[in-house]
Amino acid sequence: PDSDSASWEKVIKIETWYAEKFAQLLDRLDSVKEGNGTLLDNCLVVWGSELGKGNNHSFKSTPFVTAGGSGGAVATGRYLEHNEQVDHNRLLVAMCHAMGLPNIDTFGNIDKGTGPLAKLLK
Repeated sequence: PDSDSASWEKVIKIETWYAEKFAQLLDRLDSVKEGNGTLLDNCLVVWGSELGKGNNHSFKSTPFVTAGGSGGAVATGRYLEHNEQVDHNRLLVAMCHAMGLPNIDTFGNIDKGTGPLAKLLK
């Protein structure tokens, strides 16, 4: 439960470790020169969770971090917040569009929406 501070301390340690590893990966990608930028500029890296809240297995407010410009397809340096009715499938469709697959409009066999995640792509 939310009141279990000992468990939350463990969760914070685990997520901090993942955040540090994610940052190390981004630093390495950013150190590789590629074309007019870096490998990070030309790829899209996604860090996410399968749940918005683990202790009750909620899918609401599931966090995702995207990094990299995907060759200029993704507008970077922003925090986007979408309402709880937006499924992560919209992010997956946007990733397909960023990789040059604009005809993909849905992702997965239980996808309830269509189109890419609003405001992610340029």
